[in-house]
Amino acid sequence: YPDDEAYRPFFQKAEELDIPVFFHAAIAPTEHSILEKYGVMRSLGRVLDHTLVAARVLYAVAKDFPRLKFLHGHLGGSFFIIKERLLDVKWFGVEEQPYEEIIDRQFFFDTAPAWWKRSHVECAVDNLGVDHILLGSDYPVLPRFLPDSVEIVRQVRLSEQDKRKIL
Repeated sequence: YPDDEAYRPFFQKAEELDIPVFFHAAIAPTEHSILEKYGVMRSLGRVLDHTLVAARVLYAVAKDFPRLKFLHGHLGGSFFIIKERLLDVKWFGVEEQPYEEIIDRQFFFDTAPAWWKRSHVECAVDNLGVDHILLGSDYPVLPRFLPDSVEIVRQVRLSEQDKRKIL
């Protein structure tokens, strides 16, 4: 996971070069046996892994690299939905930090894959801000993913200007 010490030189160099770091999570978290029973390794597993990666970057990486931008694929798993829970550190025993500021300054999320619904993208915009949502498609996994991803953003109930920001 990105909070492993082995990645610190990579993050230092990315920050020095002023290039963003993109995270595309694995099919499932490293500890995934609980997902195998119901065949949800890929569907639920990837969402969990993206969420874990985003949370670990937030809690243990971003504060040490304040100029580095982090782009999380797939809307950060469920990060866009549970952000407020992750920020409520008094309940969950996480070290208090300016996490909201870190997210506002350093976190961005793409809209891949193309099977998000309009309401999911709207929720992400509502919880993370339109300036933090970027078009993503997972193209070339399936050729239709690129036009489908654009169409989902076009359906979102936002101003044309905000839609163009995402696109």
